[in-house]
Amino acid sequence: MRRSPLVPLVHVAVGLLIAGTLFLCGNRIAGLAVAAIASLLLVLAFAAPHTHARILGAFAACGRGVSTALTWTLMPLLFYLCFTPLRLLLRLAGKDILDRKPRGKDESYWRPHVQHHTDYRRQF
Repeated sequence: MRRSPLVPLVHVAVGLLIAGTLFLCGNRIAGLAVAAIASLLLVLAFAAPHTHARILGAFAACGRGVSTALTWTLMPLLFYLCFTPLRLLLRLAGKDILDRKPRGKDESYWRPHVQHHTDYRRQF
C-alpha cells in the first residue's frame, strides 16, 4: 500500500513544531537536534523511501516499547495509590457502591428490572 506524499510533510511539520517548542523553552541544542532529524527524515522520505519506512518502523517499535513500559509501571501505581485507598475509605464509611450485601432470606441477589419511561429517540 502506497502512502500519500503528504505524510512525510506532516511528520516533518510535527518534528519542527516540537523543535520550535524546545528552542523557545531555552533548550536550543535539543531543538536543533530535533529539527535536524526531522529535516533528514523529510529528505529520506523522498530520496530513499525504503530506508525512510525502515526508520519509521524502528520509531514505531520504540514507541510500542515505551508505551508498554509506561503501562506496566503507571497502571499498578494508579491502582494501588488511587483505587485501593478509595475502596478502604468506602469500606470504613460502610458504603457498598455495588450493593453486594445479603438481603435476609433471599435466595439470590437478582433484582427485578425497573422500567424507566424515557423517550430514547429524543435524548437531547
